[in-house]
Amino acid sequence: MDELFAGSMKGRTMYVVPFSMGPLGSDKSQIGVQLTDSPYVVVHMRIMSRMGAAALEVLGSGGVFVPCVHSLGAPLQDGEQDVAWPTNAEVKYIVHYPESREIWSLRLPATAVTPCSARSAWHCGSLP
Repeated sequence: MDELFAGSMKGRTMYVVPFSMGPLGSDKSQIGVQLTDSPYVVVHMRIMSRMGAAALEVLGSGGVFVPCVHSLGAPLQDGEQDVAWPTNAEVKYIVHYPESREIWSLRLPATAVTPCSARSAWHCGSLP
């Protein structure tokens, strides 16, 4: 995945989205941090989770969280114009790393990655 992600966000804005899947502070909730180059994903994370400063506050300075990384896989070269719906639908990846609780997705349409917060709870929530 490292090779696939290398340069995949070039020229795009990087968004860092701390979120809680479930009520803030609940022992049943999962805290995660989503890195993405898709504003669409950010908007949907806002709808689907509790995100922002409140999630960071619950996480604290030494808290455990689910790392989530997503890229459209459509880098922009210097001076290149963006398109309204950038994606590379030919080859798509979503990978779960249970040992490190990471979720990586590449080149998925934004509608497929917006449940990253849900995936973090479903797939990694039961890990120690």
